[in-house]
Amino acid sequence: MWDFSKGYRIFQSNTPRNFKVMAYFKNKWVKSGWKELYLAQNLIAYDVIFEVDRVMKKRFFRYKTFHAFALAKKIEVVGDSELKDIDTANYREVTYKPKKFHHFVDKETDEPILKASSVIMSMGKIKYK
Repeated sequence: MWDFSKGYRIFQSNTPRNFKVMAYFKNKWVKSGWKELYLAQNLIAYDVIFEVDRVMKKRFFRYKTFHAFALAKKIEVVGDSELKDIDTANYREVTYKPKKFHHFVDKETDEPILKASSVIMSMGKIKYK
């Protein structure tokens, strides 16, 4: 049974320009944990916390594991036409550089970004407000 009260974990996918959305799955027959819900190209996420799993980061350089993600309370999957209608003038781009920082940073200023009220994820890019 899916437990959406824990929010959604969103990772950059191995598939170019896509994002992997995971939700918590609880079942007495199958091991509980975060399971992939779907892949999406365009997402809008609300009440987002940017997190880095430090234990998995140590393994990243050897195994290329997923360890940095956005934890969102609510998400919307949108199409290209809906995305074009959104005014993104107030949004700034965020990135994650595992060899340089232990957290997500603003792409221009390298300031740490830990939370955002609204995030647009489209075509492999992440913009926050």
